[in-house]
Amino acid sequence: MDLTPRLGFTAFLDEASCRLQGGGQWTPGPPDVRALEAMRPVLADPAAQGPAELYFMYRGAGPAAPQAGARRRGLRYDLTVLRPGLVGREYVKTFGHEHPAAPDGIAYPELYQVAAGRAWFILQDRRTVLVIAAGPGDCVLIPPGFGHVTVNVGPGPLVLANWVDGGFTSLYDGYRQRRGAAVYVEAGSGGPVLRSNPAYHPAPAVRWGAPTPPDLVGLQEPGEPIFTAVCRDPDRFAYLCRPAAAAALWARLDEYDG
Repeated sequence: MDLTPRLGFTAFLDEASCRLQGGGQWTPGPPDVRALEAMRPVLADPAAQGPAELYFMYRGAGPAAPQAGARRRGLRYDLTVLRPGLVGREYVKTFGHEHPAAPDGIAYPELYQVAAGRAWFILQDRRTVLVIAAGPGDCVLIPPGFGHVTVNVGPGPLVLANWVDGGFTSLYDGYRQRRGAAVYVEAGSGGPVLRSNPAYHPAPAVRWGAPTPPDLVGLQEPGEPIFTAVCRDPDRFAYLCRPAAAAALWARLDEYDG
């Protein structure tokens, strides 16, 4: 699969192994692998069977030269590939994590874009769960104060690109302690369905949202690769490193998400 148009640099996906291959400016190193055994604490059924390796994380990905300015400003670009399929009745998903606070006291945000496949993003804070369905080219901006899980609900691999502050360290304990997100995404008779996680008391309200508008996250046009946009004008994405200075953005995003 040629990912070049969606990523903004030469890259390919071996769909059988779900590993990335580069070309030209970038050659991927070995990814961090999330194995099924490591995912058992957050599965609906901890004994469920599925692929031995569920997803692959390439941190600090992409050609170095174009993103030199972004890296000087503290930004990091990652790629993640999720296998298709099920673990028991659950669709393959990420472990789930929360975000630490930036030096300015506000939790870091994170900017995602789907490069290939179909995703459900499960965002949650203490009061609510927001489910966002996204496809190729769609962006999802994770605002301060939200943890999240990403689920591969499509028939093929899911490829995600994201930008985040380079000092960001994911916090996994909250998801580990409560056996995952507040909802599980499982296979139903007509496709994916949500099922409440009984570890959450009371169960938070669930609502549906839409991908984040391109102009809101800083893109010039729909579907523009976030790699290209950030490398061109990294200062436009300073909100990823200094969230307290972007209060107007978070207010607009909250209004958009309803």
